[in-house]
Amino acid sequence: MYIYLPVEVSPREMVSRSILAAKLASKGWNVIVFQSNLFDRVGWPGKGIYIGKNFFRTESPCDFKYYREMKEAGIEIRFLDEEGAISIGRDKLGWEKRLVARFDPKYFSKEDTVYTWGEWQKEIFDAHGCQARVAVSGSPNFTAYKKEYLDQSKAMNQEIVNNLDGYILINTRFSLVNGHLPLPNILRDSINDNAMPVRSLARLAADDGILQWYFVDLLLNLSEKFPNETFVIRPHPGEDSKIYELIVSLCSNVVMGKNGDARAWIENSKVLIHTGCSTAIQAAIADKPVINYVPIESGAFEMSLPNSIGYKARTIDELCSLIEKNSLSPASITPEVEMLFDQKDSFNFIVEDLGEPELNLNTRISNMMIFKIRFVSCFDSIFRKIFRKIMGKKVNSFYDLTFDYNYFNQFSRLVKDFDQEKNIKINKIGRDMFLVCKK
Repeated sequence: MYIYLPVEVSPREMVSRSILAAKLASKGWNVIVFQSNLFDRVGWPGKGIYIGKNFFRTESPCDFKYYREMKEAGIEIRFLDEEGAISIGRDKLGWEKRLVARFDPKYFSKEDTVYTWGEWQKEIFDAHGCQARVAVSGSPNFTAYKKEYLDQSKAMNQEIVNNLDGYILINTRFSLVNGHLPLPNILRDSINDNAMPVRSLARLAADDGILQWYFVDLLLNLSEKFPNETFVIRPHPGEDSKIYELIVSLCSNVVMGKNGDARAWIENSKVLIHTGCSTAIQAAIADKPVINYVPIESGAFEMSLPNSIGYKARTIDELCSLIEKNSLSPASITPEVEMLFDQKDSFNFIVEDLGEPELNLNTRISNMMIFKIRFVSCFDSIFRKIFRKIMGKKVNSFYDLTFDYNYFNQFSRLVKDFDQEKNIKINKIGRDMFLVCKK
């Protein structure tokens, strides 16, 4: 039996998967960490427990194809949504509608488990007829920002940021209007989407487009106003970075922070500037000051939960005044966020919730499965190189653009950082998978 931990967007999930894999393997579980659609192509190596959300590839209405295939392969599902608890809007009713529309609680069977970020989410799932066991786990992607876990990977985090320190970090989240997928395609595909009507999505895109250009203007102004400061611009993993690369080329004190995960960049910053980004909550957990730059009134489309944390600036002058203070207090988790987010150690909860592994678990993956995994990985890589050469340009899928294989290849080192008992071993199988188990 295996524990399956999928990775969909490596900069977002690698650290939390590494910490959880290290803790589970140390207890005797055999853990497979893999690119999230790998086993669609090669089949599942064996029975196990899956912790993640990628058996649903879209929001409601969902295709149950992969969910059914996993059940048939003997995979127990423990649903954990890395993204879905922070929504647009300013009231609980709106958040509840968005939560239920994203993944209908009735989708899950009584054999499943649903992990939620907090008690409020659990109450919503229970109230909307979820047959699965619902347990409050907290969020691994947020627990990873606690000091004990930051300290364990401090050396690697320094390398990710190229030993920069004390810079002003600006995180963006405009993947809807500045993403790898064209906006007309997104709008067309959302026509039958229950989670957000296409008209609302178009209005949200209009707001995000305006906000993005406010942030471009902000960055240019800050660079000129504070020539002795270093500014790091870190786009959302789903964003196209070309416009920010242009700014970097124009401003000597602006640095691109694309590589690695947001955690490393937050840890080594002196303040985070954002608008409606979940990294505000993560920065608060890491005891960093946070400034919300809110130049327009977005109304029903404001990401009000992240914007409730830290200082607020509505103009560039207000934001500059805050920077000039040079003594900003670390942000605190607000009551609104506490309602949503249980601050327990999510990793320890999940490990305890899984219980003890069976004795003498088989760690061997069949030679045929290893061959299939390596063949598929090699074929994908070679095919893409040949196709790009023939086409005379890069041909990328969404996964190519959001899945950073260079960072994924750092998994072994990350796990070793978090292996506090120094009793686990790691085996890389092909380009897309790691097996982690006890020595």
